[in-house]
Amino acid sequence: RLPVWEQDLLFRDAFHLSCVPCYQEIARRIGVKRMNDYLQKFQYGNMKVDSTNLDLFWLEGESTISQFQQIDFLSNFYFWNLPISLRTFGIMKRLMIIDKNDHYALSAKTGWAIRNEKNYGWFVGYLEKGEEVYFIATHIEPSESFNMDMFPKIRSDISLVAFKQLGVLN
Repeated sequence: RLPVWEQDLLFRDAFHLSCVPCYQEIARRIGVKRMNDYLQKFQYGNMKVDSTNLDLFWLEGESTISQFQQIDFLSNFYFWNLPISLRTFGIMKRLMIIDKNDHYALSAKTGWAIRNEKNYGWFVGYLEKGEEVYFIATHIEPSESFNMDMFPKIRSDISLVAFKQLGVLN
């Protein structure tokens, strides 16, 4: 669907480019049983995964997750309370960083799904500033009149505005 996906990608690049075909291949390799086992262990929302939607369940269908469930998952991830190895934890923590400077580090992942012909966008992550950590799960549903060319950027922009209004960012 996107020209940038039409190449061999390292997982780091696939992650930052949200390469859906890459994620689909990983999901197929994981399989239905293991996927459901991990989703349950991670307490990751109300995911509906079976053989008919294994490589699409996060994009379409009946799977749901709330902002609070996203925050709970992120908190469990951040404090290493998930059944993942220390190696995986370290790799993912480094991989998720999207902005880092002398004052803070912002780690996040965007998401975009279309369900029942409606667009849904996510910006989920955390901001580390000194010894403090602030979690965020921004979920947007643009109206039909919204300029969808702005959709990829608006998800993160809304989150950064929220951090600024809270006084976390200048």
